Amino acid sequence: MWGPRYISYDRERLRRSDAPVFRIWLKSPSGAGGRRLTNVRVPSLLSGPVPIAFSSTGSRLLAEFEGQDTSEAWTVRVISGRARKLSVRGRPVMAGGISRDGRTVLIDEGALEGPQSSGRVATIPFAGGRSQVLVAHGSQAGWNG
Repeated sequence: MWGPRYISYDRERLRRSDAPVFRIWLKSPSGAGGRRLTNVRVPSLLSGPVPIAFSSTGSRLLAEFEGQDTSEAWTVRVISGRARKLSVRGRPVMAGGISRDGRTVLIDEGALEGPQSSGRVATIPFAGGRSQVLVAHGSQAGWNG
């Protein structure tokens, strides 16, 4: 994922008889350097976070934690590397996009394991909180710009 200050990418560590572990790394667009951004615990059968989108300043990153029967939206503060799972009423949500200023995340609620018509497209603050439903009975949201 190309951001204004960094390119984010996954590095994987293989595990015997299990899914690989993903960690998000950052590198300058020139290709110089490289630093690990995330270091979250990755349970068995799960792989970990993959980058989805940066805010316009590059200080906030939206990621998706992936694995078997799992697709969860996570937010990452680029300066500190603090990663946080987003949820609505205690249930994980899927990432759709991040607003330009990085304050708001576009999400899909409830569409992962059910029919898409049971999902809801909503927004939620980057830090978590109450969601605001934009489209009931929808899913697969995307945000352009």
